[in-house]
Amino acid sequence: MNVLQPNKKAAIITLLTNGISQREIGRKVRVD
Repeated sequence: MNVLQPNKKAAIITLLTNGISQREIGRKVRVD
């Protein structure tokens, strides 16, 4: 399942807009 809490989703969107790689985001937010 790929369900995120709203705060994690917001954090990921913020990181993506900052140009951080998805792998790094996964490490920071602890998502598989």
